[in-house]
Amino acid sequence: LIELLVVIAIIAILAAILFPVFAKAKEAAKVTSYLSNHKQMGLSINIYMADTDDMFPLTAVYRPAGGNLGTGLIYPFPGNGLPLDPTWGTPARINMANSFWASSTYPYVKSQAIYNGAVEGSVYDVASDAAGRPAGYVAPHTTIQMNGLLLGLNSSSVASPSVAILAWPGTGSVGLVGRASVNPSLNCSGTVPCQFNPSAAPSTVPSYPAPYGGGILFCLTLNSAGSACGESYWMFGSHRLPMVRTDSSAKSAPVGTAVDPAFVSFAGCNSDPVAEVTSTGQSEGWWDCGVNGPGDGSYGYPCYFRPDRVK
Repeated sequence: LIELLVVIAIIAILAAILFPVFAKAKEAAKVTSYLSNHKQMGLSINIYMADTDDMFPLTAVYRPAGGNLGTGLIYPFPGNGLPLDPTWGTPARINMANSFWASSTYPYVKSQAIYNGAVEGSVYDVASDAAGRPAGYVAPHTTIQMNGLLLGLNSSSVASPSVAILAWPGTGSVGLVGRASVNPSLNCSGTVPCQFNPSAAPSTVPSYPAPYGGGILFCLTLNSAGSACGESYWMFGSHRLPMVRTDSSAKSAPVGTAVDPAFVSFAGCNSDPVAEVTSTGQSEGWWDCGVNGPGDGSYGYPCYFRPDRVK
């Protein structure tokens, strides 16, 4: 009996030692897997750009009726896939969805699984899509979202390719079902050109009211109080999430480490995609950079995602 108790005690001690090691190993495997998906996405987009005179894929497409720019939308993915919301079932709308970045780069990515580059805490499924799916059809899930501020830009417009963000899990741990999007999105609509402008608004026709100015970060769900994103931006236990730069390099970035609840100091605007998070990682604000720097109140773009970032 004593020998049995000794053996049990030894096993308990070994388990207490090894379980944290296994947990860290599992976390490291997730980090490697998610970063690999983001790296592959970055490489695929760069190969796509080699065939399009170094132009970034379209992060917003003009609507066939009325010519309004579809900023801030979630587009069907694949563009001609099943099912399509009835409003996306016309040939013109299918062409619109196929022109969106996710579908236009798909021939270069070649795997729908790559678009799911981060862990999913929940999913966002459009009701009309879900109702129209044929039996046995499994819609792809997407978490990787392209930086919408790159709309209409050439790679030469990026000040520092190893710094500027190309794509990331833009809605935190929410996965889109059969859809794809961008985050942040430029603040413009209408038939006028829409493009990142370092010293002014991207368009004379805004989509969102002040104070969003040049662009806006958004989330799909709110918390119970309706004041923050309902899903965490922390993909990993180290409070980080994967990012891919325009040169296709991928690494994890801290989220919620440069928190400034009072929005007094903007020292963290280049080191953190969001300005403040809750204690469990939900975003409550983002760094806003205007013409004269962070927080000047004019034509603000989300700082971390500006194409002209150099640090």
